[in-house]
Amino acid sequence: MKRNTIFNSRKICFNILHNNFICRRNIVNSNTLNEWFKRKNSTSKKETNNNTLLNLDEIDKIAQTWKHPKILIVGAGIAGLSAAYRLVQRGLCNFTILEASDRPGGRINSSRISNCVAELGAKWIQGASYANSVFSLACIEGLLKSPLERQNLSKGMFYTKGGRVLDFSVVNMAYNAFSLIKSDAFAMYDNGEIISNQTLGKYMKKRIEAELIDFPDFYRSDAKLILNTYMELLKTQIGEDLDLINHNLFSCSSTLPGGNVEIQSGFSDVLAPLLRNLPDCSVHYSKQVNKINWGKKLKKDPRAIVSCCDGSEYKADYVILAFPLGVLKESHKCLFCPELPSKKTDAIKSLGFGHVNQLYLSFENPIWNTEEGSLFIARSSDDKYCDDWTKGLSTIIRVPQSKKVLYGVVAGNDALEMEKRTDAEVIQDVTKLMRSFTGNSSFPQANKLVRSSWSNNPLFNGAYTYLGLDSTLEHINDLANPVPEKSAGSTPILLFAGEHTSKNYATVHGARNSGVREADRIIELTTQFKGLPT
Repeated sequence: MKRNTIFNSRKICFNILHNNFICRRNIVNSNTLNEWFKRKNSTSKKETNNNTLLNLDEIDKIAQTWKHPKILIVGAGIAGLSAAYRLVQRGLCNFTILEASDRPGGRINSSRISNCVAELGAKWIQGASYANSVFSLACIEGLLKSPLERQNLSKGMFYTKGGRVLDFSVVNMAYNAFSLIKSDAFAMYDNGEIISNQTLGKYMKKRIEAELIDFPDFYRSDAKLILNTYMELLKTQIGEDLDLINHNLFSCSSTLPGGNVEIQSGFSDVLAPLLRNLPDCSVHYSKQVNKINWGKKLKKDPRAIVSCCDGSEYKADYVILAFPLGVLKESHKCLFCPELPSKKTDAIKSLGFGHVNQLYLSFENPIWNTEEGSLFIARSSDDKYCDDWTKGLSTIIRVPQSKKVLYGVVAGNDALEMEKRTDAEVIQDVTKLMRSFTGNSSFPQANKLVRSSWSNNPLFNGAYTYLGLDSTLEHINDLANPVPEKSAGSTPILLFAGEHTSKNYATVHGARNSGVREADRIIELTTQFKGLPT
């Protein structure tokens, strides 16, 4: 299951990056946002229940004669923006979005290096089909061109230390073997097979040893190196060491058809149609929340008061919390007054939040053979226990738009270790790695580096969700439920969105769909009460 997500621009993204002085205003007028995000041939659009976009005037609106609730959305990532867009569709425009950083997008963050897009967050649309709400959004916005180029992990050359290139025939055999192992791991969940006390790492290693028996003797050692590399690639897709992953729930997230595709102009461009129709002054940047008072601690009106680090306060009838699981893990005890119910806090503690970071290196001159595609690092198992963070670099990829830019990704503890290094140290470490595995002692040193640092950023504290040894699917459901739950006879106040609340966790479409879900919940309640909650 490829979950490279939840991290990695044409005019839209570039304008965001080049106009940070606008973003840094505490309140951004949406007329300014419109100038960033309008395209020459764009049309007014809206979202239906299957998350496609249509004309905003074509949908039934909440009666304007009713008193509309005050709504706060905490977080301007794709979950929060999707919630806001859905509310606008139905005529509920009395909302404010509080964004802790100085830009929209959250873990969608398209940067630049040497005239190329550098995705520091979400990189792939995972499931290039109209079943994917983000794919639909990108198509309608004209961001994807036919024919689509899908991610292909079978293309590339495997190098061992000293620069030996492994035979393509053994690479092909090993790729097919690993694909079979993954397929079998997926099928076990679908078939209801439960294996107690087994991590995904243990299962994969056991299966690899069994598959190696079928390789010819003269291929076996090389095949093991290749399979080790594919294991490391799987780690970057999940975000954590495979020995910490619940094998029984490996494939519980729904996988959409169509393969993985990139938005060549930058993933940040999918934000354009969501931001385009926001009401004036609805997005407040640099508003980090430090306290949420709700429920019985307050009088009947307001139902919630959200306080920010700058001293500002916002009253609300409903609060949609669309910030990352990493923030909840770090701050939930001091953030909420009263504290969240135990079922909710247990879910926050039990779900895993992985560490993944991307790095892009630019060189003065072209350094890559166009035909080679990716360079895969084929290591022995012993190499993986060294203390160098580059052991987590399993592949180095040439960015398609340039022969001068290389891309890599690291996960788990290696991602954390990379964040501790200076840019100069990271460049030096990668140069050493490339010289060792290409066999070229004069392999050039990069002159520029762009990289992410999600784990040490207190606004994220990591990359995306995974199901660890203590996780269950019920934990995701518990996180998705509002507080208080409607079943308890009370009207919800706090609503939770984000990829960690979705069965499609660790994906952009999971985050987007969760925002729509919570907006629909408020729309349903407003319709039920014919206005304000009681």
